[in-house]
Amino acid sequence: MFQSRCGFALRLLLIAFAGTTFVASNVFAQQVFGSIFGTVADPTGAAVAGTKVTITDQNKGTKFEVTTNESGNYTKGNLIPGLYQVEVEHTGFRKAVTPDVNVGADRAVRVDFALQVGNVTESVEVTAAAPLLQSERAEVSTTYTTQQLMNLPSFNRNFQAFEILTPGAQRAGFNHASSENPQGSIQIEVNGQHFSGTSFILDGTDNQDPILGIIVINPTIDSVVETKMASQNYDAEFGLAAAGLMLVSTKSGTNNFHGSLFEFLRNNSPGFSSYARDPFKASEAIMVPPVKWNQFGGSIGGPIIRNKLFAFGDAQISLRRTGSSVNTSVPTAKARTGDLSEYLNNGNNQIYNPTTGDPVTGLGRQPFSGNVIPPSMLDQRALKILTFFPSPNAPGDPGFPYRNNYSATGSENFDSNQWTRAGTGSLTRSRPRSAVTAMPDTTSSRPELSACFPVDLRWTTSISQARRT
Repeated sequence: MFQSRCGFALRLLLIAFAGTTFVASNVFAQQVFGSIFGTVADPTGAAVAGTKVTITDQNKGTKFEVTTNESGNYTKGNLIPGLYQVEVEHTGFRKAVTPDVNVGADRAVRVDFALQVGNVTESVEVTAAAPLLQSERAEVSTTYTTQQLMNLPSFNRNFQAFEILTPGAQRAGFNHASSENPQGSIQIEVNGQHFSGTSFILDGTDNQDPILGIIVINPTIDSVVETKMASQNYDAEFGLAAAGLMLVSTKSGTNNFHGSLFEFLRNNSPGFSSYARDPFKASEAIMVPPVKWNQFGGSIGGPIIRNKLFAFGDAQISLRRTGSSVNTSVPTAKARTGDLSEYLNNGNNQIYNPTTGDPVTGLGRQPFSGNVIPPSMLDQRALKILTFFPSPNAPGDPGFPYRNNYSATGSENFDSNQWTRAGTGSLTRSRPRSAVTAMPDTTSSRPELSACFPVDLRWTTSISQARRT
């Protein structure tokens, strides 16, 4: 009966999130979440065992409770990146509270307490500056917050480009073509290693192309809550990375509704100045290539059930019209009638009659007089194909009118659509949902469904589409 009820609850959740990938918190590796740990002691420095520690997400209102062990130590993992408040209470001591504890992905934050004797109804707020030295881990890394990502200048709003700000990182001298790299991944070398040695993790999922070695899903800036770029001494669980490691955590909504709208426009149409024009190119003298980049979108996030279930979504649409020019060669007017005399150059480019000479070796073939093919020998199908070639519109190179005699401008169309939807949820014993009301009680401090599967849920779906013409 117990197993059937667990299965029934699981099926309800699967139906609720149909079409969306969700993963229970315990399934995620530590690389997705952060943790808080510390020691609780009395005024003499002795450990206080059995102390109740309540950790509250200040943005979501979700609470987690743990108890110190016989050594006075506590720890709580599987924390979504964000600001937390840590509160400890024990009979005979004043309650102690430390707010604004910043927890990041794949990062452990130490919060220690020295309790003061008093009534538990009394509260003492503890404030402490962030340590200058991270003593819990040996890795060398740089973390970028939401505010930094939103406020730093960004060309084309390419989130991955911020990786270049990491010490020891530099951009490679080339980039994959947009046809095989529509997400705009940038090849970045870390500590002199090949760019494919950098591993990318998006919400705990491997995000690296196994063939090209570049990022697969390049998330929008609006959807990222935090990113960490580790360049040295990262944990052994990231053994796939030989150069650097980029961990990305996406937003999933809070207790308050937040949203954004944006539009960025680049245009060199009439009325806009174009400082990139090359006055020495005949093609650009005829017409300035049009450049129109329009990038717009927005985001919204908020609660579905306050303190329990949250969602976030965003969209970014990019419409690019990139102008370019070409200077190439097309058949001259005479050549289209079989007269190739202009192509003769000191005996070079001589045309021979294929009906003369040895039919096997070609020896003894006779050249066409004046390099002109008789009209009777011209293939009508070839003449028809020549009509699809544009006529020369430039004088060509000096002495060689058939070289570089055509100039033109055009525009490459590249459209990209990106959507992100994400959410988090926590079903606890304090407010059981319908799927857990029939569950037997348990003495475990974990959520009520922990007997059959973890219920601190997190799901993320990112979709990227691109079209190039």
